[in-house]
Amino acid sequence: MLPTRLLMFACLLLPLSLLAKPLQIYSEEWEGFTAADGSGLYLELVRAIYQPLGYELNIHMVPYKRSLDMIRHGGGDLALGVYEQEVDDLRYPRYAMFADDVAALMKEQWAAGWQGEQSLSNQNVVWQRGWGYEKYLRVPMQWFEVDDHAKAMALLAHDRYRYYLGAGVLFEQGPLPGYTIKFLRWLRVYPVFAQSLRGEELARQWDEGMLGLLKSGRLLRLFEQHHMGRYFPSVAEQ
Repeated sequence: MLPTRLLMFACLLLPLSLLAKPLQIYSEEWEGFTAADGSGLYLELVRAIYQPLGYELNIHMVPYKRSLDMIRHGGGDLALGVYEQEVDDLRYPRYAMFADDVAALMKEQWAAGWQGEQSLSNQNVVWQRGWGYEKYLRVPMQWFEVDDHAKAMALLAHDRYRYYLGAGVLFEQGPLPGYTIKFLRWLRVYPVFAQSLRGEELARQWDEGMLGLLKSGRLLRLFEQHHMGRYFPSVAEQ
């Protein structure tokens, strides 16, 4: 009798499993935003939008550039954490998922004369590889990319470079003695999709989902749960 009941139960579950639509998500692992266990603000947003639509989230943690290549070549559905106007061969939705507060870390001796972006003009500027800030800044710079935070700090310490640019979350612990941080600009962050009918549909669903989360108040709650409340206005005011 027991095997028969188990068989009936399995048959009841079978249509549900067949209805699940796999969603292939590619991202680099960023603390607080994406993690292999499915945690992080970006993945919470994806889950809140697509799971109610019957999608099953399959999360892949890969280097950033590979995540974009997977979407370009049909191996995935969406990549996360892409700056506005960063790529022109993938589909952006209307609504961003986040906005980085790009900041400049410098020695205190340079802080008094800080005039925002203009202060970068003709100066030696460093940032971590892949951030691509040269696309968004209008002044000429002598810029250089490094592989990690420690390398950038070493270059500043030895006066090889005057300014170190990065997302504000990199500097949330505050500057070391003798250094200061100045706000530079907001830079919106998006998921991106393939240039295909499926990509178009997923982007449409993203925009509808973000509007729904905003109107219900859940978007604000998600940001606050991840201690990102101060970034919420830059996303809500789109």
